[in-house]
Amino acid sequence: MDVKSKDILKQALKSFDGTMVVVSHDRDFLDGLVDKMYEFRDGRVTEHLGSVTDFLAKRKIENLQELERKVDSQKVVSEQKAVQKQNDQVRRQEVKMDRKKKNRISYLECEIEKLEQKMKDIESVLSSPTDKDDIMELTRSYLECKRDLDAKTEEWGELIG
Repeated sequence: MDVKSKDILKQALKSFDGTMVVVSHDRDFLDGLVDKMYEFRDGRVTEHLGSVTDFLAKRKIENLQELERKVDSQKVVSEQKAVQKQNDQVRRQEVKMDRKKKNRISYLECEIEKLEQKMKDIESVLSSPTDKDDIMELTRSYLECKRDLDAKTEEWGELIG
């Protein structure tokens, strides 16, 4: 419909005293002609009082609010993902540290066992020395083993306790 025809139709409809149902997508045509609108959206019918301009302004605000809710929701989801990622990293680090700790405990237990055996061997030689045994060297070796054993036993105790 051309502009002149629309204007004539609009004036005729405005002068009508009764109630009418107008279906149009032309905002300019509807503006000033209607004071109540029905919106068919998402399987629902919603009544809106006011002009087309009022309806569109309200709709724009609702769309902005909906967009803000979505953005806020996305921020929350994004923050939750970041927290989850950080928690996962912490958990992986704890597992890694736990594995290192268990490996160190196993290593220390093995070393402690070796040192205890070496000390027993030295004690047995020292308890019945022969002329060719160097008592001073054996004693020094025994004391060195004892120091190592004490240090490793202390570290082992800290790791398991």
